[in-house]
Amino acid sequence: MTADYPTKQDAKNIYYLAARARIELDYERLLVSTLNRNALGVLLDGSNNWIEVFGKHKSEDSDSTTIGKRVIALIDLVEAQLTKIYKDIPESALDTDDYTIFRFNPGSGGHTTIEAQKIPATLTLESTHHLGHKIRIKNPLTPDSSAMPYGNDAKIWSAVYDKKVDASLIVWGDNPQKATTRFYEKSFTENQVEMWAAYKTCYETATGKQGDPSEPLWVLIS
Repeated sequence: MTADYPTKQDAKNIYYLAARARIELDYERLLVSTLNRNALGVLLDGSNNWIEVFGKHKSEDSDSTTIGKRVIALIDLVEAQLTKIYKDIPESALDTDDYTIFRFNPGSGGHTTIEAQKIPATLTLESTHHLGHKIRIKNPLTPDSSAMPYGNDAKIWSAVYDKKVDASLIVWGDNPQKATTRFYEKSFTENQVEMWAAYKTCYETATGKQGDPSEPLWVLIS
C-alpha cells in the first residue's frame, strides 16, 4: 500500500503520531514486525529525532538552521520507515479506519470490501447568516485532513424545533442529505427565525452501510 503523506510539517507531525499510535495498537493484526516498530519508535522518540527536533524547530528560542535541516532529513527517514511498514501489511488485514488513518491511496491496492467508519464525524458551526447555516464536518480520526474516510461520505439529518429538546425526542427528517466535502450548508425560511436547528451525521458507504450517528448539534436560526 502507498500513503498520501501530508505536505505541511505540522500536518506531518500529527500524521506520524497518529500512524504510530495505530501501528502500536494493532501491530499484531497488521503483522508489523517488532524490528520495524522499534525502528519507527527510535526515529520518533529517540534523541535528536522527530519529537525532540520538531519541538525545537517550532520554538523561536531553540530553532536554528541546523535544526531545520535535521527536520527535513527526518521527514525522509520517518516516511521511508512508514513506507517499509506499509508494504509489509497484508491487504486482507486492513479495515476502513486503517485506510483513513494511514491515508492510503485507494488506487494502491485491490481493497474491495468497504465498511462504514464507525466513529461519526464531528459537526461544528462554521458560520451563520440570515436564514442559513454552514456546518463543518471533521473526521476525528484524521485531524490533519479534510478528506472523508476511505469509501465513505457523510449523511446529514436536520430538524427544526421551537426550542432545544432531548436528543431522544428529536424526529429527524426522512430526506437526509449527502455531504462529500468538509462543509454542509442549510437554508431556512423567514417563519423559522429564532427557532433551533438540530443536525446529526453518520458515515455511509456507496452500498448503504452506515456507521454510528453523532450527537446532535444545535444552532439558532437567525
